[in-house]
Amino acid sequence: MRFNNFPPGVAATGGYGAAVAVAYVATGESASNLTQYTFSGFAIGAAAANRVIVVGVGTEGNNNASGAISGTIGGIVATAPTELQANPDVGTKVLSAIMYATVPTGTTADVVVNVSAAPDNCTVIVWTMLKDTGPAAVHTDVGTDGTQTSGTQLSMAVECLKNGSVIVNTVAGATAAGTIGGTGFTSDASIGTSSNTQLTGGHGDFTTAGTKTATTASLTNEKAGVAAAFR
Repeated sequence: MRFNNFPPGVAATGGYGAAVAVAYVATGESASNLTQYTFSGFAIGAAAANRVIVVGVGTEGNNNASGAISGTIGGIVATAPTELQANPDVGTKVLSAIMYATVPTGTTADVVVNVSAAPDNCTVIVWTMLKDTGPAAVHTDVGTDGTQTSGTQLSMAVECLKNGSVIVNTVAGATAAGTIGGTGFTSDASIGTSSNTQLTGGHGDFTTAGTKTATTASLTNEKAGVAAAFR
């Protein structure tokens, strides 16, 4: 499923301005049963007026949905353009989400994740996103994929503008580390929790416009993936 949010006057096949560049920062994990999680002290580099911090979020709970995601990054209210929950009716549930904020000051940032119902754990992956010039990047499209079927891949497709970037975030009820694949994508991190949940994230920086499809390896149990294109 995809939803376009192209800036005014810009088509999916177009593009303009300085390229967006993404850098992986670090991960965080909590195995606590909470409705608010705080992950402290991520090193986000030099301050910049157009610096964007993107956070991939994963939660898992046995018979307990996490509900809608919200939060702050460096004290700034985050935009959460996409989230998906797998196995929403019975049994273990996993939720994958992406949120981001423009954080122009400071060299470290705390990430706060709020959920409407307490899951068993929460994990995060953090990236920085910069342009050489111009305003801060915003999301332009999102894509999702999820299934309860074991041994299947996820495939998240988004329309990306020229010189744009795509962030991918997946969560699965699995013990083995995951990977992000697809042409132009780099797998950045895979972090497991004590509750046998695996959060995996990656990104791609693209000089050409078009459909960009990120995939995962075959994963066991329930799984959910989200992707967001930025320009």
